[in-house]
Amino acid sequence: MTLQAHDLLQTYRHLYRIFPEDIHIGRPLIQVFQNQGDVDTAYRISLELGRRMFTCGRTSFAVSLLRLCQQLKNEQDDEIESMLAMAEVMSDSPQEHSDKVFTLIEQLSDQEALDFIHQANMINCQHGETLIHEGEIGSQFYMILQGHMSVYIHLDDGKELKIKVLSDGDYFGEYACIYQLPRTATITADEDTLLLAFPDTAISSLMLQSPDAGGILMHIMAQRLIQSMTHIHPAFSDIVDGDHAWVAEESKILDIDEGRELILRSKHAYLILHGNIDLIQDEQVKKTLHRSQMFSDLNPHLCLPEYSALVAPKRCLICEIPQDIFNSFMGAYGSFERWVETQNI
Repeated sequence: MTLQAHDLLQTYRHLYRIFPEDIHIGRPLIQVFQNQGDVDTAYRISLELGRRMFTCGRTSFAVSLLRLCQQLKNEQDDEIESMLAMAEVMSDSPQEHSDKVFTLIEQLSDQEALDFIHQANMINCQHGETLIHEGEIGSQFYMILQGHMSVYIHLDDGKELKIKVLSDGDYFGEYACIYQLPRTATITADEDTLLLAFPDTAISSLMLQSPDAGGILMHIMAQRLIQSMTHIHPAFSDIVDGDHAWVAEESKILDIDEGRELILRSKHAYLILHGNIDLIQDEQVKKTLHRSQMFSDLNPHLCLPEYSALVAPKRCLICEIPQDIFNSFMGAYGSFERWVETQNI
């Protein structure tokens, strides 16, 4: 089921409230009100978004929005004229990531973003209801439009640990859905919560329509998967937020099919995110490496035996970490170094 016209408008209203600097949210919303003949609302949103684009240095967008304001009102406005004059002679400033934009659609065109959002279904999750159970396989991922949800993980001793509270604009479950992995956490509503539920086909259909856009989304999801891993893996327990992001930006996810060999590159460290991988010598399985284990030629504690190969008995996801990150963490974080020194492949 996809969003109907009324739900789509409601969704874009919520998204614009959550992401007030997202051009891919604001422009379609303006167009909806134009098509409905609601010129005053279209004008108000155009002016609000135009001001924000001007303030944050995205002057090319500011110019188009301010010109739209002129067309909608068809009258002189000194504030708009003044901003237009300045915006037209300024160049766009380099952009840093803003939490006021929807990163999952940031690199898409307006139409691609609309097509992507249109595939969702609006659902309500009642206070205390568990939407996702750890360990299950799901076929949907979600974004919160309004409300709060808590994320829990189960520890080895059987206890449940609350690790995060999600709120408006947060999305979750996408990499478990796309990669067909067991859910890594349990997510429960702290209050009545309104969400968008996306089918797993949302990404695949986008990749068919626009491979570049789909590839960007898959890259974003891979980064989120890696960053999530660094928040729960003991080796990364003490690293700062910037280094969590550094690992996610520079590392890669390798998807190894059943029966395939993992081809290692020198000067990289490898960490198993999902599944197991067999260490083969003389055509015999000598050892099985499990989820969360790391191996590399960068440290003697992580080195594989000579003349060995790694083969996935079932589908396996591996994080490939560059040498400069590994070496930096070994030098900067005692907890990372101690964890590595406890390993013995």
